[in-house]
Amino acid sequence: MKNERNYEDFMESKYYTAFVKFANYVTGVYIASVEHYIEWLLKNRERVDRWSSDQVYEKYIKEFSHREGVSSATERTIISIQKWADEINADWTTFFKEVSLPRAIHMIRSGKISPWVLYNSEGGIGLLEKLSAEQMTMIEDYISPGPWAKRFQDSPDDVKFVMDVTKAAGL
Repeated sequence: MKNERNYEDFMESKYYTAFVKFANYVTGVYIASVEHYIEWLLKNRERVDRWSSDQVYEKYIKEFSHREGVSSATERTIISIQKWADEINADWTTFFKEVSLPRAIHMIRSGKISPWVLYNSEGGIGLLEKLSAEQMTMIEDYISPGPWAKRFQDSPDDVKFVMDVTKAAGL
């Protein structure tokens, strides 16, 4: 018979610290979908003590952005842009014109700005055109131009949806 563990055992275990760090990480970082992230962590057998690692989250984002549906990706991007606008007291529709390039790069790398919106809006294209070669290298793995071009070619209705939404929003 296995020894039963109690609350005190858990509090003194390495798992307690790992879960507390993960909870702090989740509340401090905007995670696109916490449920999907946890499922991905378990499916990929990531060690609990690495769940709050930026490297692990970045690996997840690179995979997640390719699987996420167009409407949830567009919604998540617009919500992130609106949060940015609230933080700096700006009109969210000016995001692509006013966001600093380092902030935009961070938002792309953290999954807040989806390639769906980045590639299929006037503002997104304008932002990409402002980036230097070095800055493009920093986000290339997150916006994978080749695979995304194929996805857009295979999904013309989804592309039209994003273009219509971003045009109506003034993005």
